[in-house]
Amino acid sequence: MSKVFAIVDGSDIEFYDVTLEKIDNIEETDDIYLILPDNYFYFFQTEITSKRKTLQTIRAYAKTLFFNVDFVGYVRQFTPFVGYLLDKEKIEQLDESVVERAVFVTTPFLVYAQEKRDFGYVGQDVCALVVDGMQKFYAFGDESTLVERLTKDVEIVKFDKKVVLERLAKTVKNGNVKRIALDIGNEAGIGFENWKIYRFVAIFVVCLAFVVGEGLRYASYSKDVKSAQKKLEALYKKALGNNQYADPYGVLLYKADYSSQSNPFSLSKVLYYLSKAKDGYDLKIDFVSYSNGALKIKGSIDNYKNLLSFLDRLNNAMGRKLVVQNTSSKGGKLTFVLVGSING
Repeated sequence: MSKVFAIVDGSDIEFYDVTLEKIDNIEETDDIYLILPDNYFYFFQTEITSKRKTLQTIRAYAKTLFFNVDFVGYVRQFTPFVGYLLDKEKIEQLDESVVERAVFVTTPFLVYAQEKRDFGYVGQDVCALVVDGMQKFYAFGDESTLVERLTKDVEIVKFDKKVVLERLAKTVKNGNVKRIALDIGNEAGIGFENWKIYRFVAIFVVCLAFVVGEGLRYASYSKDVKSAQKKLEALYKKALGNNQYADPYGVLLYKADYSSQSNPFSLSKVLYYLSKAKDGYDLKIDFVSYSNGALKIKGSIDNYKNLLSFLDRLNNAMGRKLVVQNTSSKGGKLTFVLVGSING
């Protein structure tokens, strides 16, 4: 396993090894550190300093400023936090396999900003100003656009691919990549929407644990799995009759809360829609959080194309808009995080 630095140059992605020698091929086991162009993002300074539920707070803040906030994240480099909007169309034009496998994503602007508290920046079709460690503006334009907006004399830094690669290599070596990483973070808490759902799930887990425990006590591993499966199917049949469902567990959760919810959405209904949307995909859901209208879903799937297809199906089923927060490749699977607001 080797570290590989990838930088987008025009419509191509160039690869470099840790000595910053250009290479033509990468291995499946390589860790890819991806540098995306400045104009793939729009960074905006916020007034947010709290680290509690940062993403939800920044999304709400962004909604007061922008029309489209489907792809919102934040950067830990700045205090108060700097948020960003992602240009989805530009990302989709890149090689999916490279984007999916990237263990780290950043931009040239952030690479420069980690070492400078006062500077003007001229990048790839954008310009920016940082004063006293705070971003004053980030705009599409060239050096003349920057000069017109300067209110004090500062060093003006221009994008240089070699310098960016050298500084990123140094950052990776020092282990400081998290500060300039373009990931949104794991700010959402874990919890159930109400006690009724919690109680139902708790009883179900206890029953399943009892079945599996009895199997492990009296039979070999292979036999206990078969025994647990048969007993679980019997429980489903008792609860649902002879009807066949692709995900009977999701149906049970939906039915448990169907008649008592005043809100159009509940955790049980979200799980029901998930069970419908994932049918036919090699997909696993590991975590679902729904609190105060904010939904977060973690899972894994075989590839990025199927993730987008599944997401479209899920959004159509719920009549809401979830987006891909971040992805990473591990063990031949694409892990993902979906987020969105489903209030109302």
